[in-house]
Amino acid sequence: MLLFVGFYCYIYQQVQADVLGDCSITTPLFFGSNSSDVLKLQKILNKDPDTAIQGNGAGSKGRETTYFGQLTKQAVMSFQQKYSSDILVPAGINMPSGYVGAFSLNKLAYVCQNHDDTAISQMSATNIIDIYETDRKIQLVQAQANSAVNQSFISHTVPQLDFSSFTTQIGSLLISGLSINSGLPGTKVYINGQGFEKTNIVYIGNENVTYPIDSKVSGSYVYFTVPSIPQGRYDVAVKNSKGVSNTIFFIVKGEIEVAPVINRIEPSSVRYGQAITIYGKGFTPAGNEVYTNFGTEKGVISPDGTSLTITIKPASMEAASSAGNGNKEFYVQVGVINSNGYTTTPAMFIFQI
Repeated sequence: MLLFVGFYCYIYQQVQADVLGDCSITTPLFFGSNSSDVLKLQKILNKDPDTAIQGNGAGSKGRETTYFGQLTKQAVMSFQQKYSSDILVPAGINMPSGYVGAFSLNKLAYVCQNHDDTAISQMSATNIIDIYETDRKIQLVQAQANSAVNQSFISHTVPQLDFSSFTTQIGSLLISGLSINSGLPGTKVYINGQGFEKTNIVYIGNENVTYPIDSKVSGSYVYFTVPSIPQGRYDVAVKNSKGVSNTIFFIVKGEIEVAPVINRIEPSSVRYGQAITIYGKGFTPAGNEVYTNFGTEKGVISPDGTSLTITIKPASMEAASSAGNGNKEFYVQVGVINSNGYTTTPAMFIFQI
């Protein structure tokens, strides 16, 4: 475990240094630290009167030092309190500590590069696009296909699926996958898909905020670098002259977190309309996404962090389940996505029709 933590911190430091240049602080800082990174820290804190070391004397603006003393610790605590939603909340703590860890380093980088909260909000507001336009089209096509499949069970005929119509509705710009689905700011991510052009814009965001990112083309791939944005679960989309692609999830990592792990599912066999409970760890109080072969259920809560409950009601199986007697069984994969990460080993249960 210690080796893993050390390796994680080393990777984090290298990523920060490569991405942030002169604004980079390559190591966590705390009371008693004495290094050039402390000098950078004090200069960043002194940019804002709310977080300045002091009005005059050692550590004040223009007289920054390399020593992390009590005044610097107090200034760091003021900084952490001011940006608590980006530092304290993601870390799961209520009070500032004065310790400069990953969340504090991310926010300090923002301030150093003039990416404060106001600048971010203005950027997002002027660049917000509907990255879910194609997702809604795909949901509509899925509904049409589900309706055709259900009708075929009722009429005992072969489903009439117009695939050419489906393709026309969805469009030609589509993402099929990412090289990785989680990473620290500064990580390079390759997007696989179709419909990419020489000039593409990658967007990473959610229903509330969207960040445009510069991207480059490499053969049949588009790639981008994860920006320094708060830790959490986001959606990635590509935009060019063809329109906007579908989205695919990406987890921006911060402090070492516990990714979701599924230990077991109870009951192990269910029919249409019955519930399953997923037991494991790494589940967040809200915002969990449970995905199966049938689709994804979003916004699943986990008050205890160790269990999730969903009802199995796949639209494509409604008619078949009504007509069936439970003699046919299918294995269904289950996984979980949340702001901590995603399950790397899906679990399974049996669906009976």
